[in-house]
Amino acid sequence: MKHAPAYFVFALCASLMLSATPALAFVIRNGNTVNVAKGETINDTLLATGQNVTIDGDVKGDVICAGQTVTINGVIDGDVLCVGQNISVTNSVGGSVRALGQSVQISGTVAKNVTVLGQSVTSNAAIGGEMLFASQRASINGQTARSVGGAANSISIDGRIGGSAQFKAESLTLQKDAAISGDLVYSSPGVAAQESGSQVRGTITHNVVAPAAPANANSAQQTTQQYAVKKIQGLAVSLVVALILAFFFKRLLQKTIDLMLARPGHAFGWGLLYLILTPIIAIAFAITLIGIPVALILVFLYIAALFFSRIFSAVAIGKKITQAYWKSKQDSLIWQVIIGVVLMWILFAIPAIGWIISGVSLVWGLGGIYYLFRPQTV
Repeated sequence: MKHAPAYFVFALCASLMLSATPALAFVIRNGNTVNVAKGETINDTLLATGQNVTIDGDVKGDVICAGQTVTINGVIDGDVLCVGQNISVTNSVGGSVRALGQSVQISGTVAKNVTVLGQSVTSNAAIGGEMLFASQRASINGQTARSVGGAANSISIDGRIGGSAQFKAESLTLQKDAAISGDLVYSSPGVAAQESGSQVRGTITHNVVAPAAPANANSAQQTTQQYAVKKIQGLAVSLVVALILAFFFKRLLQKTIDLMLARPGHAFGWGLLYLILTPIIAIAFAITLIGIPVALILVFLYIAALFFSRIFSAVAIGKKITQAYWKSKQDSLIWQVIIGVVLMWILFAIPAIGWIISGVSLVWGLGGIYYLFRPQTV
């Protein structure tokens, strides 16, 4: 994702977080494997979380989902908002698709807009609105009724774009079936490769950018050292905060992780809902002058919850590890804190997959915080 510029990532995240408006009524499905069978119809918004989420049936509302592998083959009347490692949407979506994952594939039809952030993005869909993406590799096929914008290391266009197109890429290829009705504006080190048969009806504007300079040994070593120092500092701060919680707020910390471990799937689902709804509610309050103080309080609490959520998840993992492999320390909250925080922050630092682990732990921890204040729902 290092090739996607900050403004594209910000725009995508803002759209993912603030454009979704899930209904108040919803159906929750969670577990290791979640399946909505073919022929089944859900008449409310579906909140599905699990390692493998498969939706073959139809949903008459929105779909909010998170999992390692998410496959949506059914007809969705509303929006699709999904986070996962591998995401595939293959049928008809009556609203918009917003997805965050390592590999995202969109086909079928999407009535409104598509917003995607992923390492690999492939669109073979007929999109009724616009498309916005940020990725390392992007293949835009099918048809998009309006404009398309995105940033990636390599972008391949082999479909029809009804409006304008704006890209930032190291390499851009217009294959033979590519057709852009509006203008094409792109930023890249070299001229786009345009195969015979491809069409751009508007003007083509090429903004030349310098290619990324190859890193020498010294700069690479310095960058690695800076990265390591940053991660160690983050680990140290988190460990200190977690130990303070363990010493001075022992019961609160134990209660939170016990609630998270009791029903992890439900905690993850509520955490995802909290992650999405809180900014929307804060903006709704901020629209009115009398609601601004409430919005500020919500934002403050939201930021605090985001900070503590990964710590709660790490301690919960530490408890499971001590219970399974270190029986003599299974009742020691201090050792649960140390083992969990150190292990999880090491996993967070792994390139490519660390951000996924971090995101999952953040959502799970938010669910634990929710259950802390609503213990009767567990």
